[in-house]
Amino acid sequence: AKSNARKAADASSREKKKAKCDVAKEKKKPDSEVPPFKDGEGLQWILGNSITQKDFFQDHWEKAPLHISRGDEGYYGNLFSRSLLERYAADGHIVFGSNLKACRYEDGKRTDEGRAGRAT
Repeated sequence: AKSNARKAADASSREKKKAKCDVAKEKKKPDSEVPPFKDGEGLQWILGNSITQKDFFQDHWEKAPLHISRGDEGYYGNLFSRSLLERYAADGHIVFGSNLKACRYEDGKRTDEGRAGRAT
């Protein structure tokens, strides 16, 4: 059996690791301009009051399209911003070919840039 001193030291070590983890989570909080996307809140924000998540998954998910009219052209205005894209790129979360494809259009013709690696 462990001594009381060893148990206390182990508990202290666990608390320090937890505190470091909590600090890391705080640093990774999304921009305040982005709506909450946890525990289904984000999906309900997108669906609005027109349909429940249960009905959405039962009747529409991978089965049928769903059109939700907002009547407000700016409703999704803060969902994604240039500053958020730049932050993701700076943090190394955007990879060419995996979640970003660079291309150029000239005279109506598309030319793929063929870049690879992390976007910066």
